Amino acid sequence: MSERTSDDDLARLTSNIAEELRAQSALRDLGLSEVTIEEVASAIAVNIDYAFTVAWSPRWVKPGDAHYGMEPDSESPTGENHFVECLQCQWVCASNPSRRDAEQKYGRHLQREHTSPS
Repeated sequence: MSERTSDDDLARLTSNIAEELRAQSALRDLGLSEVTIEEVASAIAVNIDYAFTVAWSPRWVKPGDAHYGMEPDSESPTGENHFVECLQCQWVCASNPSRRDAEQKYGRHLQREHTSPS
């Protein structure tokens, strides 16, 4: 099981900006190089962070729920790598071959970290 603390908000913002720049470069045939995309994304993120309070808070996740995702993974038995992130503490568990595995690990995390002793 791979567990970690998620990327900080500035890194996530930078990554999100870079993803959007890649998409816009492709859609508009801008021809931006990867180096340019990374440098511009970093500059924009730092500028935003300097003047605004930024916190990653996905609106598609209901309060109290976890953030789930999946990426293709040729080394996984299912061909998929599912991850789960606790939005309360930013704990992330990756390397799950199925969503069900991720959900079970999240349930154990909730019991262990976010349930007060009786």
